[in-house]
Amino acid sequence: MVKAEEIKGGNTILIFAVDSRSRLDPPIPATYFGNCIVGRVAVAETKGLLSEDGLVVAVNAITEALRSLEKGVLDGAEDWVSKFVDFSLYDRIYSIAGSHRLEVYDTDFGWGRPKRVEVISIDRTGAISLLDSKNGGGGVEVSLVLKKHYMEAFDALFASLVH
Repeated sequence: MVKAEEIKGGNTILIFAVDSRSRLDPPIPATYFGNCIVGRVAVAETKGLLSEDGLVVAVNAITEALRSLEKGVLDGAEDWVSKFVDFSLYDRIYSIAGSHRLEVYDTDFGWGRPKRVEVISIDRTGAISLLDSKNGGGGVEVSLVLKKHYMEAFDALFASLVH
């Protein structure tokens, strides 16, 4: 997306949520109904994301953000507000809405499983939606909204990666 949107210089961040149920001590059962997530921020130099090794740079930034969970999900929680990210320092901020691990297609409030799930706020927020596949099998549904010329560039870049 950084390439498609032609972001220049500085740093780019990705904000994402992590399901914390199994990471607490004692863990909260998977059947727990409610929110038990913690946010993480991955920071990468935009120039690195634009390089030939851009995917590796992105994976390393996300891995580093996830490694911070090894100290414990709530480690440093008392300082989270004071250390809140100053978004003006970044050229582009991406965020993930949802998670394929939340298994939204398995949700049943008594009238059956959902036929379709969408995160409708992504057209307003610019977030990327990740959900488990309605067909199961470990698939992931990815949704994103970009301005038309950026979407065309993204489509071409994505097609070149999968072919």
